[in-house]
Amino acid sequence: MTSAAATLAGLRDVRGVEGSFLLLLPGGEVVTRDGLAVVTEASIADTSRRLSNMFQALESVCPGADEAVLRFEGLSLFARKNERVLLAVLAADTASMPALRMAANLVLRQLDGADLTPPAATEPSVPEPAAADVRRRFWRGSPV
Repeated sequence: MTSAAATLAGLRDVRGVEGSFLLLLPGGEVVTRDGLAVVTEASIADTSRRLSNMFQALESVCPGADEAVLRFEGLSLFARKNERVLLAVLAADTASMPALRMAANLVLRQLDGADLTPPAATEPSVPEPAAADVRRRFWRGSPV
């Protein structure tokens, strides 16, 4: 069985796909991501929360809604969910939506029986201040 990250990498075969990430439902924890090198973990966490809320709101208006496309400035965020996960794909506006839907269906089917435990949260390392490297600070030529 392939890993979730390797499965998501297959989405980049669709022309125009920039990257993707996978969220565990109902909490919205990020399971894995592919591509999206310039997107920070904090941005993905915020987006996952917003996508989860959006699908909850859609469920109250349109029961059974499992897909959404958000378009902005030349990019689209395609989101599709099933009972366990929410798949989000960032693609160019020129990407073929039928091809993207088909690829998303295949990815969700491949992930159907997979073990999708989110990675353990690690605390960010805080660099120790160097005691020996004390430099004088100057403002307009005078020490401060």
